[in-house]
Amino acid sequence: MWEKGETVIVYGGKSTSDGFSTKVVIAEIIEVGEHHLLIRYKPSGYFGYSKVSIVNKTICRPLEKNVNIRNETGSENIPMVGDLVNHFKIEYDGEFKVNEIGTVQAVEFCGSNISVEIMVDGNMKSVSIENCLILQRANKIPEKV
Repeated sequence: MWEKGETVIVYGGKSTSDGFSTKVVIAEIIEVGEHHLLIRYKPSGYFGYSKVSIVNKTICRPLEKNVNIRNETGSENIPMVGDLVNHFKIEYDGEFKVNEIGTVQAVEFCGSNISVEIMVDGNMKSVSIENCLILQRANKIPEKV
């Protein structure tokens, strides 16, 4: 199950009077022991350098290798004409600035940028799909053959 050079997720956390918060870091296996792994953490904001550590295998999980992100974030997240969407914007403090529900009237593609025109309270708005949550797909009537 554990192999030298494999990428793993290492679970940790912080326990305070408010409860427990989980932290996760990515690491590479340098050596495999009977109950422990010798790992090198990938540089990140958490560890700004490649720290080497011995960790128990029970707090590690192999990182799945064959995940095709392109297929997982594909066309199902692009609204289509007739879809009901929630258009939102969030401020830096996490508060909603805009939270509107509308119907997609048009989809515009320009390179990798995709925007939709939605009808909100009788007005048309052009918004990025990154700020749209598809609430309900439009009912498509099957064509007769």
